[in-house]
Amino acid sequence: MIFVTYGTQPHNFEYLGTVVNAIDSKYQVSVQIGESQNNITRAATSVADYLDNFDQIVEQSDIIITHGGVGSIMAGLKLGKKVIAVSRLAKYGEHVDDHQLEVTTKLASQGHIYHLERDQDINNVLAEVLATEFKPYASNTKNFVENIEKILLGEYND
Repeated sequence: MIFVTYGTQPHNFEYLGTVVNAIDSKYQVSVQIGESQNNITRAATSVADYLDNFDQIVEQSDIIITHGGVGSIMAGLKLGKKVIAVSRLAKYGEHVDDHQLEVTTKLASQGHIYHLERDQDINNVLAEVLATEFKPYASNTKNFVENIEKILLGEYND
């Protein structure tokens, strides 16, 4: 199953709908559309504005196609899912700046996710992603928190 999430940004993201519409009918697709307009015409696609069972659907999915939001990307990576990220771009009014592009290209260059460019065929990308072993993402949050605690206690030695 493929799970597509637009995130919760108030900006429209019509491009991701065109990606969903182009996905081969052999794939089961579930979509969380958020605040974006629903331009999905693909048959047999479940679409919801928001999902109470977001984590459960991520866990059940084989591939996550997501906007370039860190939270959505990390939701997939933490569960070892293959993630295809599509950055919201400011020039199309999809976001206020291009920070998502920076995040997705960095994670892709490190081998953790696939960054979908606007001119790529999603079905070719899906075939490539299914055949690819991505690097697991290891969170450094625990070390970060421990270092902050040491700094606050005056025990940090760099």
